Amino acid sequence: MRNTAILIDTEVLRGYLLNNQDEYLYSVSEILRMCAKGEILGYYAIHSLTDLERTIQNWPPDKRRSALQSLCSLLAPASTDSNSIQAAIQEPGLDSALQAACAESANCDFLVTTDLSAFRRSPVPAITPIEFIEIMT
Repeated sequence: MRNTAILIDTEVLRGYLLNNQDEYLYSVSEILRMCAKGEILGYYAIHSLTDLERTIQNWPPDKRRSALQSLCSLLAPASTDSNSIQAAIQEPGLDSALQAACAESANCDFLVTTDLSAFRRSPVPAITPIEFIEIMT
């Protein structure tokens, strides 16, 4: 039986990197712990990496590289094909459509996000970090 696979949306990872003290911080930390222990398979959309790097561009270079390397050691990159990219361009929200296409390409069971409304049309079920933890426990 394969592990549950998830794609973690850019906004979730951004909140984690910035240590946002919001309702999701504990759940996201727990999800990343589960990825580190191999209990679940975690992915990030490949295009998210540049967005995350821009988010922390004011950090010292060593700290910035270390943070991104840490995330990349816990999560695998997910990409998609040119047909899915062309389809995503037709959608109202390009970034969300690309996130969903990457989740589908990686055969993810869930797309973990804090913005469910952005993923109404996603072929992969979108759930919040809190909902994911509830499912897994």
